[in-house]
Amino acid sequence: MWQKIKELFGDRKNQWRYFRWLISLSKPFAWQIIFIIFLRCAIAGVGIVSAAINKNIVDWAQDAFRFKMFIAISVGCTVISLAASVFFSILSTYVSEKYSCYVRTRLYNHIMKTLWVERGRHHSEDFMTRLTNDISVVANGIMDIVATAIATILQFIMAFGLLWHYDSSLAVVGLATAPVIAIVAVVLAGKLGTLHKQIQEAEAKYRIFIQEQFNLTDTVKVFEQEQFGADEFVRLQEVRMNLIRKRNYTKVIASAIISAVFSGTYLFAFCTGAMKINAGIITFGTMTAFLSLIHQVQTPMYRLANLLPQGVAILASAGRLMKITGMKTEKKEKITDGLVGNVGLRAEKLCLSYGDAFIVDSLDMEIKPGELVMVKGSSGVGKTTLIRSILGFISPNDGKLVFFDGSGREIPCSPSTREYISYVPQGNTLFSGTIAENLRMGKRDATIEEMQHALEIASAWEFVSSLPQGLDTVIGERGLGFSEGQAQRIAIARAFLKPAGIIIMDEATSALDIETEEKILAVLKDELCGKSCLFVSHRESVSKVSDKVITVKNKVED
Repeated sequence: MWQKIKELFGDRKNQWRYFRWLISLSKPFAWQIIFIIFLRCAIAGVGIVSAAINKNIVDWAQDAFRFKMFIAISVGCTVISLAASVFFSILSTYVSEKYSCYVRTRLYNHIMKTLWVERGRHHSEDFMTRLTNDISVVANGIMDIVATAIATILQFIMAFGLLWHYDSSLAVVGLATAPVIAIVAVVLAGKLGTLHKQIQEAEAKYRIFIQEQFNLTDTVKVFEQEQFGADEFVRLQEVRMNLIRKRNYTKVIASAIISAVFSGTYLFAFCTGAMKINAGIITFGTMTAFLSLIHQVQTPMYRLANLLPQGVAILASAGRLMKITGMKTEKKEKITDGLVGNVGLRAEKLCLSYGDAFIVDSLDMEIKPGELVMVKGSSGVGKTTLIRSILGFISPNDGKLVFFDGSGREIPCSPSTREYISYVPQGNTLFSGTIAENLRMGKRDATIEEMQHALEIASAWEFVSSLPQGLDTVIGERGLGFSEGQAQRIAIARAFLKPAGIIIMDEATSALDIETEEKILAVLKDELCGKSCLFVSHRESVSKVSDKVITVKNKVED
């Protein structure tokens, strides 16, 4: 058993770290938790008092006055206990949900501020599992385990003390079951802790598979992999179900052992009490109290036994959540002494890499304020990497990448300089919601007139205005209901709404026909009004309206 305990708490350093993190996380809810503990203790106390009252009801059944008095007190205790239990259930559920929202908000904000490289190491569905399942385990556990532990210990002490007062030998019998329950609890906690981690990991893989199958349905169909997907879906479900089945079997077997111990103890107490009544040693009322109190001595043991595996599960989930808080975040500060007027972009001897492989090596370029500059190059030379660096997602390994204004003032590209940038990414980047909601991602307080003007620049107003709901038309997941070209034009309008000094367009017209593209470029050129524009493209139509063309071709291979 000692070896099992050592294995259970073998990772004491990390488990203590998880525990301290949970304590710090729970500080804003300290008073609510204290009140919940008080309620739980009060309910336990009423239960002990009821056992003593029931004894007197039986013993004083012949005395009408005392009988009625104790009946009235018993009814009062029952009403108080029921009311406190209802209030406890409502309050603990409310606080648990509030706690979940608080933790989820903190972790969501942390994820959104995480460095781009760090964020890319985790799948989005893995984050979803942590923000849903793991937070639920922690929140429900924190609200339950602390109150339950304290109230259970108090209930055990009071019940054991009262039982000892009535009959010390019976109290010892009740206590004798503790070693058996402790052994079962330790074994159960170790197995359930391991299974909890495996189930959470299996849940993450299951969700990841579903998300990717739904998002890439077209690809699955084209490559005729529907049956493989169905088989893999079944396999992942079976893995998950097998782990859940093992967890349930473990719980059922442990519960059966503990129930057998409890039943044996209860039967012994019953027989002992019956013999003592027959011998005239105790009264029928004391016998009633025996049966009630032996249950209230054993029940806390069972609860404490269950708290151990629950505590292990909470710490395991806390560890998974702490990995999120351990991810490095961007250093984004408000620029107090910023650039004035129109903004340009300059790179000097710029070097960018992933690991040891340089993607961009010694790049020089300049986009003056108000210029439309085309950036081209073969696939893999670093155009996307360059954009990520301008957006502040990755930092240069060497050289300089800065924004500058007409006075010559420079500010290095960083997460803080995103206020100078508006962006049209590759592909369909529309959110589920209305067209207006998507456009207001560029400017939250954009008026109807401003949105209409932006859509006109993107040659999108004609088709948007023809829709029955106009700007209030709902866009489905991944732009469902709109063509790629329509989605691109809405994205261009969204980018133009943002009051930024430079617009980055990454293959922003790739899904448009040449005529529509030329129309947008002509209007865009006229509407820049001093804004700079970096346009990543391979199309000749873009080069025709550009002030200059920059070719990226200096990738160094491994």
